[in-house]
Amino acid sequence: MNIDLFNPHMIAIKQRRGDFPPIQLMTDAGHGWETIGKRSFDGSLRENDYNTSVERKIGMLVHVAKQAGVDIVHSLLSPEHYDISLDKRVDRERSIYAANHRDRLVLGISIHADAFGDPSPNGTTTFHCRNSQSKLFAKEVHDALLSVNGLRDRGVRVANFKILRETSAPWILVEAAFMTNEMEKEKLKTEYFRNINALSLFNSVFTTAEKYHNVYRK
Repeated sequence: MNIDLFNPHMIAIKQRRGDFPPIQLMTDAGHGWETIGKRSFDGSLRENDYNTSVERKIGMLVHVAKQAGVDIVHSLLSPEHYDISLDKRVDRERSIYAANHRDRLVLGISIHADAFGDPSPNGTTTFHCRNSQSKLFAKEVHDALLSVNGLRDRGVRVANFKILRETSAPWILVEAAFMTNEMEKEKLKTEYFRNINALSLFNSVFTTAEKYHNVYRK
């Protein structure tokens, strides 16, 4: 990842770091390398490649932020490159949340690339469960992604996914683009697209933390 891409953002975060509480960020890269169906039609892109790449870039951003004095911790729910059951991922999330929520604002993001049975669907979708804090987080993330990725707005939607429904923290799931759409598949492969998605997700954590600040401090 090109550090120059996000240095201005890191400076801005450092300057306003007193405006948000200590943060515990959790990310979930979802599907494994060999998961059936989680790839482009031609097999040139696997979802695990995109998901874990963005997750690693977020980890790099967290590392730089910590060096700048920002109090943020990053934990992975599914660091393995094979499928981890949703039950296990939820258990991991609840454990991390229980250990941190008294001292930190805890937020969670599931990173995904979408797929469909024909190549026409396209765009970015962000999902949340019926929770006001999750909805706020989803809107911050969705608006930030659309401001940089130039893709169709598929909206912020309510979903009953287990990773949204049964996790303890405000949690969202992002479908960045469609692997099964030819144009978006090529975007998903590029470092630039992965960089701007990682940076948008990362920055949205801080804009959300600022809005949660007063609630968190009560």
